[in-house]
Amino acid sequence: MKLKLEDKINIIKLIEENETKKNIMNLCNISKSRLNTIYSLYKIHGYQGLVRKHNNKYSYDFKIQIIKEIKNGEPMNKIANKLNINVGLIYSWFKKYSNLDYNGLNRKQGRPRKMKFEYQKKIKMIYVKCK
Repeated sequence: MKLKLEDKINIIKLIEENETKKNIMNLCNISKSRLNTIYSLYKIHGYQGLVRKHNNKYSYDFKIQIIKEIKNGEPMNKIANKLNINVGLIYSWFKKYSNLDYNGLNRKQGRPRKMKFEYQKKIKMIYVKCK
C-alpha cells in the first residue's frame, strides 16, 4: 500500500509523541521495516525526504559510485536512505552489474529509435546501386 505524504507526516508525529512502534504499525497497517524507513528518511532529509520522486535519471558515474560502496561492504538500505533513493532501484543496478559487469549499467532500455526517412532513402539507393 502506498502511503500519502499526509500519512507519512502523521506517522512522524506519532513517533515524536512517543507512541509505540507496534501501535503505529497496527494503526497505519504498515510493516516494521516500512516504519523504520520512513523515520530514517525523515531523520536524514527532513520532511523533504518523505516526498516521492518520479522519473529521476541517474548518470553512469553515479551508479558506479554506488556499486563501489556496496562492494566495500556498505549496506544497500543505508545507501538508499542516505541518498533518498529506493532500495529496489539500487538492487536492480547491482544485479545488472553482477550479470553484465559495468556494461549492464549503461545499457539503453526500450525500443530502438526508428531511422529517419531521409536516411532510409539513402540506404535504399545504395542497395539498388549495389545490385
